Amino acid sequence: MRITQEAQRAKRMIDTQSSLHCGGPYSSNDVAVETCFENVPPTLEEMALSKFFKEHPSIIQDKSILHVGTGDGSLDQQLSNSAGHVDSISISRAEIEHAKRKSSGTNVEYFLVNKHNRQELGSLKDKYDIIIDVNLKSFACCETHFREMFEAYLEMMHDSSSIFSATTGIN
Repeated sequence: MRITQEAQRAKRMIDTQSSLHCGGPYSSNDVAVETCFENVPPTLEEMALSKFFKEHPSIIQDKSILHVGTGDGSLDQQLSNSAGHVDSISISRAEIEHAKRKSSGTNVEYFLVNKHNRQELGSLKDKYDIIIDVNLKSFACCETHFREMFEAYLEMMHDSSSIFSATTGIN
């Protein structure tokens, strides 16, 4: 498909305006997300993915997994029972500390990383078999940084890798 010069110019204007006014991407050290995770149940999206992986355990068997959005850590624990290795990331230090206290898996590592910061994502393992991001659009400051996040995800994948998300995380 051929894109006209006018369409390309309009796209550049939108991209420039988005990146100028979005205020991001923030490093994980800039984001203050504090909450009590002790009594917070998993979200409906986390429960849906948990159910899916319980019903299809062979999908994660011996795989290297990047779990984006640590949450209460329960999905990490479930994944660690079958996966080869799980890297779990969050922008919330409190979330990670809660998940670490709850963790029993020796094949789970937690990292303070903002998924919209390409440099921070690049500090992780080179390639993953599976990327699980329950809410792809969470903390998306603008379309430009969302696209950069997705491009970083693609760089972290093999040709046969998969991304899993809940449908509400895509809308």
